[in-house]
Amino acid sequence: MQSFSGADTDTQHPNPTIKDRLSVHKTVLRLTAAYKTTAVVVCLIVGIIWYSVIKRTLAFSTEMDYSGLEALGLDGALIQQYTPFFWWTMILICTLLVFYLLFHFVQYTRRLASQKIVTSDQLEQLLQQMSPAAIHVLGWCWEHRRFPLTVGVLQQTQQQLAANRYSLICLAKNQENQLSKNRAAPPTKAEALHHL
Repeated sequence: MQSFSGADTDTQHPNPTIKDRLSVHKTVLRLTAAYKTTAVVVCLIVGIIWYSVIKRTLAFSTEMDYSGLEALGLDGALIQQYTPFFWWTMILICTLLVFYLLFHFVQYTRRLASQKIVTSDQLEQLLQQMSPAAIHVLGWCWEHRRFPLTVGVLQQTQQQLAANRYSLICLAKNQENQLSKNRAAPPTKAEALHHL
């Protein structure tokens, strides 16, 4: 298993390739497939049920007879004329509510998927397909080493590989070395406090 240690930053490797990004992408897809399938199936089922409810509601609204309201002094024809607007408004409001609930359900499944822990075997299989530079970016994205590696870290790695993060890491390392070579004396207490 290849190391995430910072020692390999001293040697600059060739930049990560599209193959590295595809490897991480395939791993993320494989690890999140169950969550995505669940979200899609639930959305489809709710959509079909809601479509059926809309059809029944509209059928019910057209079958309503308001002629009995004339005994109460109300104009049944006027109510019959404006009742479709009432039912469509109710359907629109309820549809927005259903979409809101589905949106939060999908967000919840995405959050669960990003918190899924990557097993040692899955990580080893991924590392075998990645270049040293891409592995270094993965190590850079894994900030909290007290916790196991998660799918969220792999998703961030995928984004950082697309953003050319390895070049920026190497540039920062070179600039740090330049600063260390050109600094004759250690920073004074006042200089150190200047950055706080």
